[in-house]
Amino acid sequence: MPGFYEPVRLGRRLLVDGGVRSSASIDYAVRYGCNRLIAVVPLGHEPPGRPRLSHRFIRSTAMAATRRELRRAGDRARDVLVIQPAAEDLALHGTNFLRSDGNDEVAERAHHRTRMLTVHDDVRRFLAEAQDPESPISGDGRG
Repeated sequence: MPGFYEPVRLGRRLLVDGGVRSSASIDYAVRYGCNRLIAVVPLGHEPPGRPRLSHRFIRSTAMAATRRELRRAGDRARDVLVIQPAAEDLALHGTNFLRSDGNDEVAERAHHRTRMLTVHDDVRRFLAEAQDPESPISGDGRG
């Protein structure tokens, strides 16, 4: 985390948290040839809903960075599946990202939400094409 951990020098390079330059590295992954990308953005939130001001404020940087990276990806942004908390989950997440309690509940909710994504046809299609771009998704619900 920038500001929490000191940068590390490795030879002539200074290594810092990747979030300083790119929140999810979507633009880098697309630029360097990834065909399909699943970007997990835990500090963002899905656009529907209106979280409390404190959550919007804390997450605004990650949200803006994700939108900027998707714009940089251009037409290739269609090859990116962004997974982030739903607005209604943010109360459970809280505003202290360094806390040590309650993380098991956040992890369980994230697992449940991510599994629920797979019921959407567009997400199922995306995942099927990521596994084998030559094979269309099966319509039998097992894809």
